[in-house]
Amino acid sequence: MSTTLPEAVLRESDPQVPPCPTVPLPASDLSIYGLRLRPVGGGPASESLPRPGIPRSISLSSIPLARLPALPDTIPSQNWQRATNVAGGWQIDMLDGPPGGEVRVWSVLADRSGCRLQLSEAEAPRAALAWDFFTRVTIRHLLARLGVSILHGNLSRTPAGAVALLGDSGAGKSSLAIALMRAGAPPLADDVVCPVRLDAGWHAWPGHHEILAEPQALARLGIDPQAWPLIWDARTPGMEDKHVLAAAPPHDTDPVPLAGVVVLDPRRSDAAAPALHRLPPAAAVAAVLPHGHWQAAGPDRHSRLTDIVKLASAVPVWRLSRPDRIADLPAAADLILAATAAPS
Repeated sequence: MSTTLPEAVLRESDPQVPPCPTVPLPASDLSIYGLRLRPVGGGPASESLPRPGIPRSISLSSIPLARLPALPDTIPSQNWQRATNVAGGWQIDMLDGPPGGEVRVWSVLADRSGCRLQLSEAEAPRAALAWDFFTRVTIRHLLARLGVSILHGNLSRTPAGAVALLGDSGAGKSSLAIALMRAGAPPLADDVVCPVRLDAGWHAWPGHHEILAEPQALARLGIDPQAWPLIWDARTPGMEDKHVLAAAPPHDTDPVPLAGVVVLDPRRSDAAAPALHRLPPAAAVAAVLPHGHWQAAGPDRHSRLTDIVKLASAVPVWRLSRPDRIADLPAAADLILAATAAPS
């Protein structure tokens, strides 16, 4: 039986342009943010998450790139991706190249439930890059479209439980997470914090147990960047040049009790020393909400907003102000460890 391919696919399959060899993405069994990514044939599905409607096990299968037409240029690209609803679910295209000249490297097609993902094949040199990009960046699209509450920040494991570090870009979240790591509080997640309300209280789902830091930041901290691997195995022009500081195993996969949230003020040159102030509930909600992330087309957007309001009302929230001095980072980390260890 013949199938008429869309025009976009015919353009990609132009016989005058020799096709590049492609291989399946090197998908592996991985548990992050409460989702178990499981290649087809990788074992039985897990039980559902405590929050209804969020699948714990997501099956991954491979599909030729030509089977998924590229999303049109009329859909704006964001963070090297285009994403939109398509028939039967939603599609995400990962792009490469300068603005206005992007080409598709690989795609993800998810069914409506998000339980089944089809990962397209990619050119052989880029397959590892595509898999890393999916599990570290594209995963946010999946989480948001599944209705998961997401905060933009880092997550560290203190003796009292998980602590979320929230702040605008450049506020020093990664540097503070590294200071906490040095003080014995290893990272649980970088850039994505997924809080969840369980019977025992608020928890957070672990991610990659790592911190991503620019080489300049590591040098300022007295850390040799060459001692830590770059995030992207294959270099791509324009991609972030960041190193991965990973925690030593064993890794948490179950939700970790949330001991508190720290909102970072912009660093100040006139601040004398780091200061940590506990916020009352109304101020805590106002401080946390700007750091929430929602998918505009995701389900239950209002519920996700309500979740974050409830979180900020129930979990200790502190505001951290500190000078723009590397030497004060250990003191800031000590303040956080002492605050989370004290009774609420």
